[in-house]
Amino acid sequence: MGGRTYPGGMRPWIPLLFTVALTGCAQASDAAGVRVSESPPAMADVTMTRGDVVADLAAELNLEPCPLATEPGAPTVPGLPDEEFPCLGGGPAVNLAALRGTPLVVNVWASWCPPCVDEMPILAAGDEKYADIQFLGVTIQDDPVKSLELLKDVGVRFPSVVDPAGLTRASLLITGPPVTFFIDSEGTITGRFDGAIPDGETLDALIAEHLPS
Repeated sequence: MGGRTYPGGMRPWIPLLFTVALTGCAQASDAAGVRVSESPPAMADVTMTRGDVVADLAAELNLEPCPLATEPGAPTVPGLPDEEFPCLGGGPAVNLAALRGTPLVVNVWASWCPPCVDEMPILAAGDEKYADIQFLGVTIQDDPVKSLELLKDVGVRFPSVVDPAGLTRASLLITGPPVTFFIDSEGTITGRFDGAIPDGETLDALIAEHLPS
């Protein structure tokens, strides 16, 4: 499942509202040969619980810790939303707008989204390859147990935060996952890719374009 990049952050995103529905899990077309995805689980199923299953899965995965905020100042525009989310599997909550100092690749995903599942091994390999870039997931409207089970199946080590209510849909103009954002060390969104990144070569090209060293 492909997508398009939108360098320069927020300005081109208004027309994106009409095109992104064709690339993510919100809508799909059998005629176009696109996989039809499931819908998000009911909100009763995505309440963040810290039960024994979540704790055991998180300990088994040994995920990298969620990044800590380094700048308490005003959010960058265009930048990540000034919203705080729990760290999947435990640890301090994360205010996305306050992450500074290290380039970020932020992937919005969910275990119920087939293109997200297809894309996850590519992101996991990218995390291993780019030691100077922080990879961070934002899992939306998902059951934390199912999120952790997917990460375990794929062998993902990079952390994710949990957005059970899907607040980032509005703040980041997302109709459905997956969407990947590229954020420089100053906290500015330099580009985005809507839909599943198809392969490692595409991820390399996106990083070279939006996060040049």
